Amino acid sequence: MGDQETGRPTTLSTVERMTLGLLAATANQAVFVLEISGIPTIVRDVNGLILFDDFNRADQSDLGSPWTTIAGNPAIVSNEYTENASAAVHRAEFISPIPSGSFIFQHGTEALSAMNINARRSTGIVNFINFEVNPVVSSLVQAIISGSGGPSHNANEGTSAPSLFRGVMADTGTSMDVRYYKASVGAITDLTSSLTQIGATIGLSGSNYWLSGDRWRVVFGNNAVGDNFILMAGTTIVVNGLLAGFKARVIGADLTGSLVTESGGTATIDVEGTAFPAEGVEVTDGADVVQISFFSGSGIWAGDSYTYSEI
Repeated sequence: MGDQETGRPTTLSTVERMTLGLLAATANQAVFVLEISGIPTIVRDVNGLILFDDFNRADQSDLGSPWTTIAGNPAIVSNEYTENASAAVHRAEFISPIPSGSFIFQHGTEALSAMNINARRSTGIVNFINFEVNPVVSSLVQAIISGSGGPSHNANEGTSAPSLFRGVMADTGTSMDVRYYKASVGAITDLTSSLTQIGATIGLSGSNYWLSGDRWRVVFGNNAVGDNFILMAGTTIVVNGLLAGFKARVIGADLTGSLVTESGGTATIDVEGTAFPAEGVEVTDGADVVQISFFSGSGIWAGDSYTYSEI
């Protein structure tokens, strides 16, 4: 799905040429139009963002659209999600197809409490992947495949808050790698910090390789406070149509990423630890001279796909 955003420089249209010709005839003067070939352009073909919710809306007793309360009392207070009544657990979910390949989700946590996010089928509670942050139980950070006896990541990663936590499902083509990332920040509204992997990668294969589903569920305990839920359909940003030797990189709020040289006309940029939303995508020639930059007010996201061309 294209979002019709382009980084193409301005060129003369047919109507503009006709207008110049009319002006020239009226003024009885010559008008020279210089046509330049090889002007670079870049267009976003696919937007990888599935959901970005900053919860910046009025205080209310539920999370509002697109969320549905499943249990307890998840609520919005002071532009953050929290719980508004004493209960063992609080659950809310939103309906969106789980990507068939890689995906990234992220959330900020201000007051650490037992909290997990899982992707699941629409029926029953079996066969889901569960990402959990639980400082109550040995500062646990884990990922579990339910109903399959699958492997889990289980490591004491500390209870520093506020923090950004990111779960990654990376499709290798023969297995699914699960990774956790974390960044300690001054405030959970700060989305400018790169994240660092914590713990080991979990490799899922065979019957654990993947599961289809259509919903995302957030579960958190008493006193949990969080913000900025992000879900993206991919772990890379792709730039197609590059000339031989050309390179591409992501420009983020946290850094200007390393240049990635094209292979077969495509540069595939790993963005698992990049701060999102990023600011732009840049294309250079083989000598690292910038050819064009693409910036978007709607953000640059993991899973984005771009096409470079010269007209």
